[in-house]
Amino acid sequence: MYAGLPGWGRHVEASVVRVVAPEGDAAGTISVEERVRSLSGIADLIGDRRVIAGPTLTTNSEGEQGVLVTAEELGELSPRYEIGMLVGDEFNAVVIGMTLDPSYFERTRQAVQNIVGDLPLFLGVRRRLYLYPSPVGWHGTRHDMVTTWHPPAYPDELTRMIVYPALPRKSLPADELHRVLCAEICGSAERIEQLVWTDEVVTTRFGMSFRVSSTRISNVIVRLAIGEDRSYVYAVRLEAEHVDRVSAFTALLDGIIPIDLQPVTNTMDHWVR
Repeated sequence: MYAGLPGWGRHVEASVVRVVAPEGDAAGTISVEERVRSLSGIADLIGDRRVIAGPTLTTNSEGEQGVLVTAEELGELSPRYEIGMLVGDEFNAVVIGMTLDPSYFERTRQAVQNIVGDLPLFLGVRRRLYLYPSPVGWHGTRHDMVTTWHPPAYPDELTRMIVYPALPRKSLPADELHRVLCAEICGSAERIEQLVWTDEVVTTRFGMSFRVSSTRISNVIVRLAIGEDRSYVYAVRLEAEHVDRVSAFTALLDGIIPIDLQPVTNTMDHWVR
């Protein structure tokens, strides 16, 4: 549980740690809740407040992804809010600072930023979610860390794009993951050799190299991309009725930010919305 800030008061209310500035509530209060499971994104925390700055992507000391937002509530007092969220696999950690006195706005902003940066989630080496641009107009659903995207015409168009979580390289090498997913696509390992596959190597704008395997099963266009960085293996799969859906697959692949890299953009809307 969060230990608090030096010189600030600390109160525990159920699962929330609340710290209060030495000068009192008007100078700053910050609440820290380490396990929140009911959020769909940072927008749930912003509510109807007016956003002043952000959302800005960040990471904590473990490399877990997070989001920071500055917002204000319209009204007579106009309190300033500093909102931070760390994205876990099945939960989020939430940090919210509130200040009424403008002379303490910057101090509260810096305090929330530091808390988000230092707050551990203790999730260890495991499957990891990662940043990529959501396909425009497509609808995504996530189950057990696997995200399936469908185009606007779904279910009339039975096209899907599947983004798998990144796997530690030591647990499943890239070639083995390729074999496993090819067998899943084909229905059996024996059927892999019955299809005509073509392979190409694609290098993304973030320096990742993907092996992209292509085939057709009946009238379905299939693409399977397997890539890796120093620590993780990544996989993305497309099954499409129309060839024009390949461009969405290519764009998503090109925008994957390796876990080894710090966030370099604040436009990954499927994380911050």
